[in-house]
Amino acid sequence: MLVHYRIGYVVPVGTPRRVIDSVSGSLPEGPRGLGEPRNQDLHRSNVDESLPYILFIPNWSSMKKVAEILSLSGNSAVIKISERKFPAIAIQGDSMHGILESAKELKKYMEPGYFSAASDEADYLVEKLLGYMNLYEKTLQEMNIERPY
Repeated sequence: MLVHYRIGYVVPVGTPRRVIDSVSGSLPEGPRGLGEPRNQDLHRSNVDESLPYILFIPNWSSMKKVAEILSLSGNSAVIKISERKFPAIAIQGDSMHGILESAKELKKYMEPGYFSAASDEADYLVEKLLGYMNLYEKTLQEMNIERPY
């Protein structure tokens, strides 16, 4: 399956067009064929220039979403998608796979005689999920954002 994507950049609202045109030629872009337009977009938005941003541009629609990275920690991040009220947690796929595999093991150990193994798997799951929640809650507190729960 061939996947097409575009690279998005967020620039402050007042950035002049001539500056954007000048800068865009030196920025990385997504794949493109010979003669096709550049696979990058520059989106004007009110931004905190001290924070990194990601612009998601699904090719199957004209809808644009801006995600502000609030904090990074190892293999996860707390992000705020522009149209959503509360931030989200982004987890690397391999980390999510590990959590899923642990949950499957826990389910296997729910049979009689496997209490010790089930307890170990449950401890692992709680530890991993607690780490993500601690990052999330710490970030919300630092950003003065109320918790959704």
